[in-house]
This record gives sequence, C-alpha cells and structure tokens, in this order.
Amino acid sequence: MSLATETSTAEEKTVYSVCGLLQFSKHYAGQLIVSVLFLLLAFGQKLFSNTFSIDTQGIIQNEDSLYKSWFELERFGLVVFKKLSGTYQFNNALASFTMVVFFGISAVIWSYLLCGSTTKAKLQPAFFMIPYVASPIFAEMLGFLLLGPEISVASFLVALSLMLWSNANRPKNYQRC
Repeated sequence: MSLATETSTAEEKTVYSVCGLLQFSKHYAGQLIVSVLFLLLAFGQKLFSNTFSIDTQGIIQNEDSLYKSWFELERFGLVVFKKLSGTYQFNNALASFTMVVFFGISAVIWSYLLCGSTTKAKLQPAFFMIPYVASPIFAEMLGFLLLGPEISVASFLVALSLMLWSNANRPKNYQRC
C-alpha cells in the first residue's frame, strides 16, 4: 500500500457530517443509551425537580446587580449570550432542562469527534461519554444553574467548531454521504 493511499484513507475517516453522526449514533445506539442513563443518574434531579442553587438566590433578589458584577469579573460574554438566547430573565426549569439536554448532546458530539466518523474506530464511545457525564469537575461547574446551560452549550460549540475546522482542512475531493 502506498503512502498516498494510506493518507487518503486516513483523511476519509475524519470527515464529519450530519449523515456520519447519524450512522455513528445508529452503530453505537446501545452505548449511547447507557451513557444517557449515566447522565440521568448524575443530573436527573436537576432535570426533574425545581431545585435552586446558591447562585440563583442572588439573581432572584436582584438580577441587575448580579449581571453588573459579572462585567467586573469579565463574564460579559455570558451576559451577552443570556440576552441573545432569551434567558436573561432567569427561569429555573428552563435552565435545568437546557443544561442537561445540551450536556448530553455535547457528550455525543465529543464522542463522535474523538471516535471518528467511521464505525471501525478502536475507541468505544461509552469509555469517553460515561466519565464525561459523570465527571466531578463538570458536576461542580454545572451545579451552578446560572452558568450550567452556557457551559453545556459552549462545550457543544467547541466540539462542533473542531469538526468544522477539521473538515475545512481536508481536500475538497472527499465524498459526502
């Protein structure tokens, strides 16, 4: 096998697409379901109950002063994102729901990114997704409901941008599904 053939097959394996994501999801459906169960074990209480975290008490009392303090902490991107997404007025149920849903989506997208767009990957997605959704670091960050949805969306967008960047650096002669 020549070097050109090896290079072209390596390049074909790393082309990311919606069709590839659907094939990936179909091939690893069992592992995705197990990972969703672990996500629900870790964050099911936030999803199905109306719990308040320590940071939500301040926004309920005086939201303008809290958002102004975020500018001092250089969190102006969060304030802009909250205004653009329509979550500037805090809704506890919506924040909990979007946090868990986008965190699950980001786990799937990251596993698709790391395991590749083919089903011949040696790395199994569950070996990444279960530690990802059960990570104590994420549990600490996502425990604060004011930042939880934004962290989940940001994680999803970072993985998506890496896939787009990878596709942009590929030759233009790859086949789409």
